[in-house]
Amino acid sequence: MLSIINCYYTRWCLIVSGLLFLGMQVSPAGQALAHPHVFLETEIEIEFNEQGLKGIWQEWMFDEYQSSWIINQYNIDQEGEISSQELDRLYRETFENLKHYNFFTMVMVGDEKIPATKIEDFSVKVQDGLAIYSFFVPFDMEINQEKQELFILVYDESYFCHVFFPPDDIGFKGDLSSWAIDYSIQKKSSLRFYFGMVTPEAIKLSITPL
Repeated sequence: MLSIINCYYTRWCLIVSGLLFLGMQVSPAGQALAHPHVFLETEIEIEFNEQGLKGIWQEWMFDEYQSSWIINQYNIDQEGEISSQELDRLYRETFENLKHYNFFTMVMVGDEKIPATKIEDFSVKVQDGLAIYSFFVPFDMEINQEKQELFILVYDESYFCHVFFPPDDIGFKGDLSSWAIDYSIQKKSSLRFYFGMVTPEAIKLSITPL
């Protein structure tokens, strides 16, 4: 697995957890051949407070191949136990640089893009042999209109990693008594990537103060 990661240690990505590395230059021809080498499923909970959108809790579950590398490289046992030193190393080596890619996460208000700039409460666990990263993306967006529409997206525009998003189940938490929340799934054709062949899907939130 490590040899494959070194092979794709390109300038594109420190691509997600456990793989996403950034380093060597690749030619335009090499970029044209890029396709997903890591697959991850997502789970999310959207948290509200009295002011509006507090942030988004995410879980990323990696495919078997990538999970095996993460588990072996960072000495994680099948109960998900990992030392604090190894967790710090895992975060530094496989996740921290995703800040340059906004942790694959952004909120849109109309045409305005609001990218993630930091994460909190990073942890890792193992479930059924698969590695799962958990973390919180704070946004702290005030909602003071009669009604506000937001779009939440999670995707890797470089397409070294295929992100299955949105998940089937979307959770909500926090101060839900202050807001009426409806959601739907909508394709964002304006954000097409990978030579226009991939269209990300967004969670569209319609939020009304109560």
